[in-house]
Amino acid sequence: MDSLNAFFNRCVDIALIVATRLAELPFAFIMLAVVLGVSVVFTLKRLRQRLSGRKEPLRARYLRALVVALGVGVALHMTQRTELLLRESRELQYYARSSAVTSLGPTLSERRGQLRLIPHEARAALEAVLGTTAYSATRLAEGVELARFHSLDGPPVTGWVAQVDLSAPALHIEITSKVTEKSLTSTFGQARQCVVAINGEAGISPARDAPLESYTGTLIANGQQLLPPKKGRPYLAFDDSLSATYYSEDSGGCPPPDDVLHAIWGRGDLLLNGAPVANSNPRWSRANPRTLMGIDVTGTRLTLAVIDGRQQGYSMGADLATAAQIMLVFGAENAMWCDQGGSSAMYLGCMQGIINRPSDGAERPTYSHFGVSLR
Repeated sequence: MDSLNAFFNRCVDIALIVATRLAELPFAFIMLAVVLGVSVVFTLKRLRQRLSGRKEPLRARYLRALVVALGVGVALHMTQRTELLLRESRELQYYARSSAVTSLGPTLSERRGQLRLIPHEARAALEAVLGTTAYSATRLAEGVELARFHSLDGPPVTGWVAQVDLSAPALHIEITSKVTEKSLTSTFGQARQCVVAINGEAGISPARDAPLESYTGTLIANGQQLLPPKKGRPYLAFDDSLSATYYSEDSGGCPPPDDVLHAIWGRGDLLLNGAPVANSNPRWSRANPRTLMGIDVTGTRLTLAVIDGRQQGYSMGADLATAAQIMLVFGAENAMWCDQGGSSAMYLGCMQGIINRPSDGAERPTYSHFGVSLR
C-alpha cells in the first residue's frame, strides 16, 4: 500500500509540474492549442461517423466542449499568473530579510573581532573553494552567529551558515516532538521561539501526506525516543550538557547512550574525521540546494548550513564535494547532509521568517525540524 501511495504521489507531483509548465506559455498560445486540440478530436469523430454511416449532432457538443476547454485554459493561466505574483512577493520578502540581516554587520563593528566567523579569514577560505566571494557575518544572540556568502565566479552559489556555541548559557535545543504530520520550518521556529532553525526530513516526495518510508532514522526529543536508530542513516546526538556526538551511516543503527537528550538524523555522511565522504549516486551528488549539519572536533561547536540552488542568476546549488569543503571552512570535523532541494530552509527568529530562498518559491513542509533557542 505504501508503494502504491508513493507511486500515486509521484504521478500527482509530475502532473502538477506539467500543468504549471504548460500554464507558463503565452496566453494566446494556450487558447490556440485548446481550440486546435478540441477541433482535432471532433474532426476525428466526424470522420468516424462518415466511415460508419451513422450521423450524430456534433456541432452543439463541439461548442460546449470548446467553451469548457477554453474555461479550463483561462483558469490555468490565471492560476499560474497568480502564483507568479505570489512567488515574486515571497522573493521580495526573502530579499528584504537578507538585506536586513546583512546590514546588522556594520552596527556590530566594535564586536566583530569577537566573532568566530571572522569575515576576512572565512572569505579567504571560501574563495579557495568558490572563487571570488561576497561575505558578511553577524551575531544573532549569545553563542549564535550567522554568515552569508555569495560566489561571484562561475555558477553562483549562495548560502547561509549559522554557528552555535553549545556551551553558551541558556541555550536550548529544539527538535520536532512528533512526526505524524508535516509542518513548515517557519511555523516550527516561531512556535519554539528559535533563534535559528532548519528543515528536517520530508519523506519520499513533497506531498503533505507522503510517508517517510526509507527516509527515516534516529529521532529523540527531550529524552523521548520518537524513531529508532536505522543503519545507513547518520545522526547527531546531544547529551544533557548539550555536547554533541556524531554517528556515521555505519554506526547509525547503534542505539544512542542513555544520557542522550536529543538526536536527529540525516540522509548521508558528508564529513568523517575531517575528510569528505565520496558519494557515487548522481541523484545526490550533482549541484542542488543543500541542508547540512556538522560538529567540530570538540563536540561543542555546531554548524548549520543552507545553500540555495536551482535559481539561475542567484544560486545554482552545490554538489556534495563542494558542500563538504564549505563545511570544512567553517570548522566542521564530522557532518551530514539532510533532506535537500525544495525542502532546504533556514528560519531566523529576528526576521520571524525564512531567510533563504527555497527553490520551489515557497517553503515545503517537513516531518522533522531542528533549531536552537535561548530560554
